[in-house]
Amino acid sequence: MKWYSTRKYKPTTLCCCTLLRLANDKGFWFLSLGEYDNSGWMGWEHKEPIEFDDYKVTHFCMIDPIEIEE
Repeated sequence: MKWYSTRKYKPTTLCCCTLLRLANDKGFWFLSLGEYDNSGWMGWEHKEPIEFDDYKVTHFCMIDPIEIEE
């Protein structure tokens, strides 16, 4: 699993469920599930913008695939 900064990266696929880190200017943060589409970051459950006045998405996490052992 690798975390990517939203300052440097954006997801390569649209509408994928990903783990997001939201933070504010005071240093408080929390994790949430979300997705990325043409309008930006959306909440996974309600499909509404997940960023709001105090909190912005700072990082997203792309989960590594699991290798299939035969």
